[in-house]
Formats: sequence, structure tokens, C-alpha cells
Amino acid sequence: MSKTRYRITIRWLNLLPVAGLATILLVAGCSHADFAEQQVTMRGEHLSKTVEAIVKSERRRPRQLARTADTIRATVSRDTNASRANIDEIRGYWKRDCNRWIERQPVYREKAREILGGDPERIERNAIILFF
Repeated sequence: MSKTRYRITIRWLNLLPVAGLATILLVAGCSHADFAEQQVTMRGEHLSKTVEAIVKSERRRPRQLARTADTIRATVSRDTNASRANIDEIRGYWKRDCNRWIERQPVYREKAREILGGDPERIERNAIILFF
């Protein structure tokens, strides 16, 4: 986050106590003034804690983002290097999976006939299981 955006965020957060004060002024005319004042005071305290938490979070964000970017960079680099080192093994996996799929086509066709054949009332339910 840029410094300008950070400052704008902090400025908006500084307006929250003003909103709390406005609430106090609006509630001042209630018939239960003591209770209302207690509630407004409590809300003001909670609002201050919320503002503090948001400010702390905003201050941590640049460090957290930098740490996340470093972690992503390291992970991508490690995975790329591992893939290059094991390219023959990866090709073997692809060939094995493709060949297995080709070799099992008769089994897949037979299973489809078994599921879709027979009772016509079961076709719709079984077709959903088979194709989705």
C-alpha cells in the first residue's frame, strides 16, 4: 500500500471518534440519560479499541505483503527447479496415465452399458453420476 493511501486510510479512521461523539449528542435527549450515557461511553471505548486494531493492522500490512511475496518467489523457484530436475519422471507419469486411460476404454464402455442399461427409470440418476 502506498504511503498516500495509508495516510488517507488513517485520516478516515480518525473520523470514527467523531461519529461516536455524534452518537453521544443524539442520545443525550433520551429519558434514560444515565443508561444512554453509559452505553455511549462503552461504545466509544470499543470504537477506540477497534480503531487501534485497524491502525496496527494497516501498519503491519507492508511487512506481511513483502513476506508473502518472498515466500511465493521461493516456492515457485523451488518447484521450477524440482520440475526441471525431474522432467523425465514427469513425462513418465503423463505417459503412464494416458496409456492407462487408453487401455481401460473397454472397461469404461462396459461399465457405462451396465449403468445405463436395464431399468429405464434409473437412467437419469445414473447418467448424472456417470457423466458429472
